[in-house]
Amino acid sequence: MKATDKAGNEVITETINKTTGTVTDLTSSNVTFTYNPTTPTRGNVTVSITTTVTGYTLQYSTNGTTWDNYTTAITMSDNGEIHARLWDGTNAGGYATGNVANIDRLAPNQFTPTATSTSRTIILTGTTTDTGTGIDKYYFSKDNGATWEPTEGQVGGSYTFSGLTPQTTYNLKMKVIDKAENEVVTSAITKATTQMTMPSTDDTLPYLPTGSTIINDDLDTGVIIKDSNNNEWVWIEVPKSIYTNTSYNEGTVPISSEDYEKIESVMQNYASAYRESGYTDTFYSTALNGFTNRTEYNNWKNSMLKSVYENGGFYIGRYEVGTDSARVSASDTLTKVLIQRDKYPYNFVTSRQAQTLAKQLSIGGKQSSLMFGIQWDLVLKFIEEKGAKAQEELKTDSSSWGNYSNVSFEVKREQGLYTTSPSTLTSWNITSNYIKPSSAVLLTTGASDRNCILGIYDLAGNLEEWTLEYSGGGAYPCVSRGGYYLRKCQ
Repeated sequence: MKATDKAGNEVITETINKTTGTVTDLTSSNVTFTYNPTTPTRGNVTVSITTTVTGYTLQYSTNGTTWDNYTTAITMSDNGEIHARLWDGTNAGGYATGNVANIDRLAPNQFTPTATSTSRTIILTGTTTDTGTGIDKYYFSKDNGATWEPTEGQVGGSYTFSGLTPQTTYNLKMKVIDKAENEVVTSAITKATTQMTMPSTDDTLPYLPTGSTIINDDLDTGVIIKDSNNNEWVWIEVPKSIYTNTSYNEGTVPISSEDYEKIESVMQNYASAYRESGYTDTFYSTALNGFTNRTEYNNWKNSMLKSVYENGGFYIGRYEVGTDSARVSASDTLTKVLIQRDKYPYNFVTSRQAQTLAKQLSIGGKQSSLMFGIQWDLVLKFIEEKGAKAQEELKTDSSSWGNYSNVSFEVKREQGLYTTSPSTLTSWNITSNYIKPSSAVLLTTGASDRNCILGIYDLAGNLEEWTLEYSGGGAYPCVSRGGYYLRKCQ
């Protein structure tokens, strides 16, 4: 060695001799580092070292300076390099380096989500970053973290809560978990669903009569309104697109909303599966259906056809027509009619009386009447199209959702009244969790949620419903639909 000072003076040492070592170097070809676990973890990682070289002592170091003999797997509590070398007691060979990089104890970064809402949905959105192993799953809560959706989490940072209660405030949180299972939970933010508004599409334009309020604004589950008299109605969608569909219009599109014959023809083709053989929407008798003459009947029908064509649907009573007091005979005074839950079903009335009573339900400048036959068919088609019931359950066997004499089911609601003496109707009972037997039992309106489809109660069974159809003659020219509690369902 030679050393020189700042003035240029130097000194040279005596020569010493040293031979380079002969210890084998460790390289990627003769040493293996094995890590457990290999996936991201919040815990420690153990490192095992093996070599194919023999005759030396295997050593390891975590800093490249201090070396220890390797005897068992090394526990690493932090990410970093680990070195291995061979040692002969005096000399060492060159070392190889492994690396632990999957330890992550840092939670994702805190963030504040945002929310948008409609009457029945809230969309919660938020994203964040992770300085460790990366984001794995997002979770979402509408009840301040008491429960999380979806159950298994999801990749994206946006989620829609649906089926919520309108005009209700929810406490929203998000939880984010990284790949090492570290998590961060946001502070709660509040968001209220909005007031319900009437939905619409190109196919249907439900209207809201003056003084009415919206109970359900979801077209898929049945738009429901309550009118100014507290009667409830369900919107039956009749898609406006059916009139231009060659499957139904036979090649000719109605030219206007007053092209009544063509409009009715398209409707009949659309709902043909539910047309009862021989039944027609035609005038048959002033004495039986209450219309003064054929012209008045046709005017009412044309008014209905025009409205359904222009609006893409019509309203049906949510419940069977009812009264506050049970009727026990045909001689009972005709009282106010109601379309409300927990009423006595309105029975012992003729078709003509029923039409007169139905007119009393008109509100907000809108006309009310018994349904024409095509409307009944369209109700069933609506239920089928929404996927709520199969065609066989609607036209062949409605025992799974109707009140008939040969079916048994549970009435869960305490308000649900029933009578096992339908012939007298003088004995009504109230119960909780009443098991209706396979016999004739009459229920009050809306007594069993089992018998509800798309918001409409007791369309199948309980009491028959008069329509404005003509059966074709014979002893029973008037038509009733839906079956009733004394009839068996087959």
